[in-house]
Amino acid sequence: MFLLAQFREKRAYPLIIDFFSHPGDTSDNIAGDFICEDLPRVLASVCHGDTIPIKQLIENRDADEYVRDAGLRALLILVLYGKKT
Repeated sequence: MFLLAQFREKRAYPLIIDFFSHPGDTSDNIAGDFICEDLPRVLASVCHGDTIPIKQLIENRDADEYVRDAGLRALLILVLYGKKT
């Protein structure tokens, strides 16, 4: 995922969203600390300004709470870098 983010691979965006949209602790069990530490930057890098899937991830009550928080922080990153208002 780091390489996909580094090269800003837009095609990876829906796959990453889908991967982390699983209910419960599934995402946390698979990705661990990556969710809290790196997922926000990865999402911000591959979204290319399309924040609708990130917002849907945030609003998904079945998704892991840390994944939802990572979505919020991804939006914050986009605002901080001037990509979104």
